[in-house]
Parts: sequence; C-alpha cells; structure tokens
Amino acid sequence: MDQPKGLVGEIGSAVKTEYTNPALNGQTSFTDTQNMSAWIQKIDPGNSITMEFPATVTKTASGSISNTAKITPVTTSGGANLGTLHTNIANVVVQDTNISGFVQTPSLIDFGKINYSPENRLLTNISTIGQLLINHSAPTNYQVSVAYDNDDDNTKIKNETGDTLPPSSDGLMFIKQRESDPTVPGTWKPITSSGTPIQSTFFNATSPNLTNYVGVGDWKLAVNSQAKPGKYTGTLTWAMEDVPN
Repeated sequence: MDQPKGLVGEIGSAVKTEYTNPALNGQTSFTDTQNMSAWIQKIDPGNSITMEFPATVTKTASGSISNTAKITPVTTSGGANLGTLHTNIANVVVQDTNISGFVQTPSLIDFGKINYSPENRLLTNISTIGQLLINHSAPTNYQVSVAYDNDDDNTKIKNETGDTLPPSSDGLMFIKQRESDPTVPGTWKPITSSGTPIQSTFFNATSPNLTNYVGVGDWKLAVNSQAKPGKYTGTLTWAMEDVPN
C-alpha cells in the first residue's frame, strides 16, 4: 500500500492485520516511509479485515487524507485468480490545531436536593462535573462567557412534567464573576441570555484551564416558593469572543 501525501509511515513499526479469527493475524512492517505491505492469508465470505499501522501526519493544512490499499494476487477458495483488488477508501481527518474553541465544558452543575419550603431560596452548587478547558489561537485578548435563556423551551430549566422555575427579580441562575483571578472572592452576577463573562477582565493565555472559575460554590440557583417537586434540568451555553487589543 502506498501512503498518500501528508501521511508518513514509521520504518520498522508493525503493520497489524486484524482478522475475525485472531489465529490468522498477520504482521509485517514498513520498508520505507511511503510503502508497506502485510500478508493476508484468508478472508471468509461476508467478513472483513482491518489493517492498523502507526503513521505521522505531515500535512500542514486541515482536511481529509484518503487512501486505498491494493491487494494482489487474489485467489478464491476454488483456485480462481481474481488478479488485483482495491479496498474501500480509508479517510484520516486532520484537524487544524491553530483554532480557538472549547476543549471541554462542565457536563453538570449540581445544586443537590431540597425539601419543600414556603420561602424563596438561593441554592449554591454542591458539585461541578467536568472541566472548563479552552484553546485560543494566539495570546491576544478574549472573553469567556456563559449564557442561560429562560425563554427557550429547549434550554430552560424544567422538571420531568414540564414545570419550570420562575426567576426572582434578580434572575434565575448566577455565577461568581472574578475580576482577574479565580482565587479572589468575586461578585455574583445573573446569567443572561446574551452571556455573562466569568471574569470582568480579559484572558490572553492560549490554553488555560479555567475550571477554578466554575467549581463548587461558584454557581447559584433561585428557587421560588411556588416551585413544584421534581428533578429540574436545563442547558447552559458557552461562548468565547475575541476583544480588540
């Protein structure tokens, strides 16, 4: 099999052929960076094999690298020679690492369980599952914000029967916004549908871990006295926006 441009094999590294029957596995290695071969003893009717091999991506631009393998000679169990066959197309998607985006966002903000009360309450989260990790293409100023839309039926907080939480006069969800560092006390800010920055000043690191901005005690939820029983869930939206220097 010839390697496509943008993909280079590792000389001496194993090329493993995975059969349905592991007793028939075959293995060889690259003879040079662009060519490799592996023997195939038998493919049962209706079955397939997978070839695994290590390679290095040298393509500078993002996109897809495609390739097919040539199998020759091919002989049936009855002894007939089928000549040369080509495999299905294999694609390797190369992603551009020089982009800005979220690597990971919290999957759960947990406010725990409460018993009914005739009073309005403001709950603080007891746990945060997941991290807040981002990648920014350059060490320039940008802002990270979180949004909640209580008018969107697809994202608003509601229980299993569709009951919602009425917001207080100040809002429904709040985040502790820091000034320049997650270790400072911060100021409680309502999370709006347009987005609330997690820090009042800008970030400029290219790959920061911002998990300490969204941990335990960094979120509040307003629970109205008229709230009905149930397990309430909703969706937050994260955004990153560049800011002119």
